[in-house]
Amino acid sequence: MKKVLFVNGMAIGEQSGTGVTLQNLWSSWPKEDLLQLITAYPAPDCSADYQTLLVPKSFCPIPFSYYEKKARNAAPVKAEAQVNGSVARSGVRAALHDLLRGIMDCWPVRYAAVRKAVHAFHPDVIYTCGASARVMKTALAAAKAEHIPIILHLMDDWPETIYTTSLFSAPFRMRIQALLYKIHKKSRANFAISEALCEKYEQKYGVLYRPLMNPAMQIAEKPAELSSGELRFVYAGSLSLHRWKPLLEIAQVLCDRRECGMENRFDLYVPQMQLTQEFIELFSKSGAQLHPFVPADALRKIYEASDVLVYTESFEENVVQFTRLSLSTKIPEYLAAGKTVLAYLPPELHSCQYLTRRNAAMVCTTAQMLPVTIEKILRRDAACRAAAENGLETVRREHSAAASAEKIQETIAASC
Repeated sequence: MKKVLFVNGMAIGEQSGTGVTLQNLWSSWPKEDLLQLITAYPAPDCSADYQTLLVPKSFCPIPFSYYEKKARNAAPVKAEAQVNGSVARSGVRAALHDLLRGIMDCWPVRYAAVRKAVHAFHPDVIYTCGASARVMKTALAAAKAEHIPIILHLMDDWPETIYTTSLFSAPFRMRIQALLYKIHKKSRANFAISEALCEKYEQKYGVLYRPLMNPAMQIAEKPAELSSGELRFVYAGSLSLHRWKPLLEIAQVLCDRRECGMENRFDLYVPQMQLTQEFIELFSKSGAQLHPFVPADALRKIYEASDVLVYTESFEENVVQFTRLSLSTKIPEYLAAGKTVLAYLPPELHSCQYLTRRNAAMVCTTAQMLPVTIEKILRRDAACRAAAENGLETVRREHSAAASAEKIQETIAASC
């Protein structure tokens, strides 16, 4: 096996979508052949199973200290602020935040402090998700010192939206684009989360891209039948990127159908920091219940006890720009459960087109369609069973752990 140096802002297995994806993708790789070089502050929770180094703080200690203190003392964020940092925002406050973030991000990296330890590991290739100047500068410094190639994995289309809040962000955006160009000069093959994203960046940089995303670690043997009594709808994931708004629409439609005698319940499992009183009250008005997110092994049991798994994305224009070419990591996870999937999302998203082409979910793209689609599910329409069958076939063919591991091995071999 080749030795892989991870350069990222988050750790393998960290409790986030990307952290879980990294853990699943690299689960079959020998841990002694992986070394994590983490650039984030405050430091994420790192699994003791993996060798980990932390890149020292920048020479600009004040803003880092401020953000560390802010993270420690952070109060739950209000609903309207639950937006991913990579989504383009506007306004004076957003512009000032972007300015400070850009200054910190583009400050020189102290790679020399970890150079000796990295060299002792003797890596053959660097794997990075990029997503910040600090991460890419660290990856380029390691590539130069060790004379090894870089594999970039785009988990979403962050290069399109990063540092776009105002003219003050323009220098940082130019810096990001310059670093991306250098990364691709060090690359022979890269990954992106969807075919659409692969096509975009392969054309832009002339470097091979292959689709790779969160694999399904467990796949049901056969599709599940909808129960004859109360149908349990389940959503498991973040409320950020304004997903909470379409989820509220779903909750209200389900509430209306309960009043018409169609028995159902709606349970949402969300990150602890999003279990705010504001969110709890918003969803409880429609009879939906919020629960703390659970580890992957317990989540599987929740899926098994459900009837319908709910997947959604925001319809807001600035968020759609960010999610348009991506493919949600939740999709293979849901399809692998063999359950009926209710997908409520904008039609221009690649995720929507992906599910529609494969007929792998009950797809709904407008508020007017939503009651009709939900009623089909509540009436146990035959299309539900067909979608569950197609979903299982799709995940076995495209998203199994074995298929993902083979793609990683082939790409590393081609890079080295």
